[in-house]
Amino acid sequence: MKKVLVKYERIRREYVKDRILKEDAYFLSYQGRGLSHVSLDNIIMEGIW
Repeated sequence: MKKVLVKYERIRREYVKDRILKEDAYFLSYQGRGLSHVSLDNIIMEGIW
């Protein structure tokens, strides 16, 4: 899990570098909006199975 979060942090940092975010959320959708807990749960479950 740590490797995945480190990779996500690197990608997120590049993504938000020159953007103004509409929400103050750590996990973002492709549109730059925060993910709901349901969406985040779905992503995690898809990665495990």
